[in-house]
Amino acid sequence: LYPSLANVLIVAGVNEDMLPRCRILMEKIPVSEFNLKRLQREYLPAALKAFAFPLLGDQEQDVLYEATGARLDLLHDFASFTQDFRNLGPTVERDVLYGRMIERRLRAIRGNLSALEELLSAASFLGSSFSQEEIGCLTGYPPSDVQAIVRQAEEENLLAGAGGSLSFPSSAMQRYFLSSRIEN
Repeated sequence: LYPSLANVLIVAGVNEDMLPRCRILMEKIPVSEFNLKRLQREYLPAALKAFAFPLLGDQEQDVLYEATGARLDLLHDFASFTQDFRNLGPTVERDVLYGRMIERRLRAIRGNLSALEELLSAASFLGSSFSQEEIGCLTGYPPSDVQAIVRQAEEENLLAGAGGSLSFPSSAMQRYFLSSRIEN
């Protein structure tokens, strides 16, 4: 297909619904496919050690496991956050720590942060599963804007889509957007 890519390894991650243009490309090149699973609770201590996370007791590990939804990307964000803010320590209330970590992630996002936050806050009122149409009804945004903001939220791992339905990656993230606002 492209001789210049002969010695290139491309790694791509998708949820259950692969974009049609990606599927077409993957049909044209040799592909090895494998599935990644969420981190099992028993492997959390090893992951924490790998991310240089401060030592935590079993209860704090359980809270962290639930807050990240067993996702390594969120676990990595937590580790980075605690390394930057060591003075918080493991005794900080979990919602405060989680909220600060989400705020940090949001502030790093480029684009219309207020529209993204408004959409995620509206989505949090809809429960654990919702559609783009429902979000559009609550926000009043036109469908094209909703699609663009949802795409950004999915790229930032703030929402997950499957089969036309959207959801937050964890109940902790839904609670954050249900109860808080950040300053722009």
